[in-house]
Amino acid sequence: MKHIISISVFTVAVVLAQGCKDTEEPAERRIGMLKPAEQLETKWDQLETKIRECPELNERLEGLIRRYGDGDTAVSTKERLQQAYTMLSDPEAKRGAGRALELFVELEAGEVIRESLLHQFRGVVVPAITALLEQADRGVNCVVALPYLIHVLAKNNYPQPGSEAATTHTIMKRKLVEAIQKITNLDIKVSEINVNDTEEVERVLTLARVWAKRNNMQLFEE
Repeated sequence: MKHIISISVFTVAVVLAQGCKDTEEPAERRIGMLKPAEQLETKWDQLETKIRECPELNERLEGLIRRYGDGDTAVSTKERLQQAYTMLSDPEAKRGAGRALELFVELEAGEVIRESLLHQFRGVVVPAITALLEQADRGVNCVVALPYLIHVLAKNNYPQPGSEAATTHTIMKRKLVEAIQKITNLDIKVSEINVNDTEEVERVLTLARVWAKRNNMQLFEE
C-alpha cells in the first residue's frame, strides 16, 4: 500500500502541474464547477477493475458511500466511484470530500484529482493539502507536488474581501506555505508568515521557485 501511495503522489502531482493554466481563476472562486463524471476522459471501468483488485480500497469506498453517499450502496463499484466523485463538488462535504480525494489519489486517477483541486475550494483543497502533509509525515516523497503548490499559491496571492471568504482564503494559503516548507525543508517559519501580505507570500514563492529550479524541477508558466 505504501508503494501505491508513493506512486500516486508522483502521478497526481505531474498531472496537476500539466493541467494548470494561467487563465484559470483562483481555486476558491470556482466552487461547484467540476465536470460531470460522464464528461471526464477517465476510464471508469479501469478504475473499477483497479479498486476491485484491492480489497482494502474497495472496503474504504463502500464505507465512504455508506457514510456520505446518496441512495442504496448495492450498486456497481463504478457507480460507487462516480458517487465518490460527486462528493468532490460538494462544498459542505469537507470530510467526505477529503476521504474521497485520498481514495482517488491512491487509485492514481489523475484527471479526477485535477478537476477536483482546480475547480473548487471549500470541499477539497484544504483536505487535499492536509492529506499531502500527512503523506509527507509518513515518509512518502511528495517533492513533485511542489510545482502545483507554487502555482496555486501564486494564483491566490491577493487580498480576499469578506469575513468568511477571507478566513477560508487565509487557511488555504497558510496550508500551501506549510506544505511548501515541509517538502523543501526551506528556512521558512510558517507561523511567522503573514499570508495576507502579498510581499511576504511572494518571498516564500521566490525561495520555493529557486529551490525547485536548483533541483531541476519544471515550473509551469504563471
